[in-house]
Amino acid sequence: MPRFSGSKVRVRSMPHPRYHCRYAEISLVGSGDTILDGYVDTTGWHGTQVTESFDHPEWRRRKSFAIGDIGGPFFSQKTSVDCIGGDVILDDKPRVKNASSTTSYVGKMLPLAANRMSYPIGNVGSISTLNALGATAIARCKPTNATADLSTFLGELFREGLPKLIGATSGLWKERTATARKASADEYLNLQFGWAPIARDMSSIAYAIYSADKVLRQYERDSGKMVRRRYDFPPQHSLAFQEVETVATPWILGGVSGNLLDPSVTARGTVYREDSTLRRQWFSGGFTYHLPDTYSRSSEMARIALEAKKLLGLSLTPDVVWNLTPWSWAVDWFSNVGDVLSNITDALTDSLVMGYGYMMENTVQRRTYTFSGPTGAKTRGARPANVVFEVNSKQRVQANPYGFGLTWNSLTPFQLSILSALGISKHGK
Repeated sequence: MPRFSGSKVRVRSMPHPRYHCRYAEISLVGSGDTILDGYVDTTGWHGTQVTESFDHPEWRRRKSFAIGDIGGPFFSQKTSVDCIGGDVILDDKPRVKNASSTTSYVGKMLPLAANRMSYPIGNVGSISTLNALGATAIARCKPTNATADLSTFLGELFREGLPKLIGATSGLWKERTATARKASADEYLNLQFGWAPIARDMSSIAYAIYSADKVLRQYERDSGKMVRRRYDFPPQHSLAFQEVETVATPWILGGVSGNLLDPSVTARGTVYREDSTLRRQWFSGGFTYHLPDTYSRSSEMARIALEAKKLLGLSLTPDVVWNLTPWSWAVDWFSNVGDVLSNITDALTDSLVMGYGYMMENTVQRRTYTFSGPTGAKTRGARPANVVFEVNSKQRVQANPYGFGLTWNSLTPFQLSILSALGISKHGK
């Protein structure tokens, strides 16, 4: 059943692996030979390639991003099998002169008969789950997050006591700096406990101003441009083990063992099944927003930011700080930044859209059969191969310009007008 309405499902059958084996029991006295020459019956191991997607004729005439998002949702699942381990060579060399026959085997030795091993169930995340993860990813990586981060940053500074420090810039800072300049060397040393904290506070405020100013300048540069973002969720990995057979004997072509396996040792092995799942989920999208022409940082804020940058590059001695005038520079900056942040927030309401946005998932499930313990093989070092069944699933869901799980019919006229102004339409044309 299709996962996406209106999609096309294509199924391609993958050939099952073919493993040639040869068992021969050759008579040394001319009484007849037994030879089995063929392939392991792996018909139940055939793989498939299922692809569900949409046709995108716009790809052929794409010249720039201006025509919009021309991709779409996608699902693919491939199954395959691999035997880890080459062919084994088993033989029973005559140990006495009057031996009547010699036996040999060249081919695969498996933990179990092929028809007793199978693929894992291909479990993938639902579309609703991916839409929810997409919404989380957008909230964490959208370019307008810097506004919230900056507001939080400044709020934490105020809670840490900056209002008191800023209110004292024309009093406490000035008074204690003047005292430090006039003090003798001995007195200056005594003032270290009072001076050093002031110097640290001034550096902290200067760094806050300079960092915030960098964020605001980046906002201005990115306005009207495509800002690409990617967000990766932590990978999910799970493992499960199970005993499939506790009195196991390795499987060879036709189940015959002849004189190749020691009957006193066989049926003493154990076959384990390991099921592993690795799931990676990530978001990739391109955002755009527009700040109105009326928006601008005041020249006074830019000047103060330059002073803050200069302050960070200086050694804060009392003489240097005394010459940093006016003393109200920190107060002026913090009293103005709130208005600037408010203007940005208002300007970005409903104007942040995605030119494209996709939530993607890759799930790799492996089921491995392993033989452990004595095999009974008379040829030293002969071990059954590990058999690995794999289901590799890939899928992606597409976002609406305003988020995941939204439909074009649910957009407001104002939102549609913004998309129209940006040249973004439902069909990416």
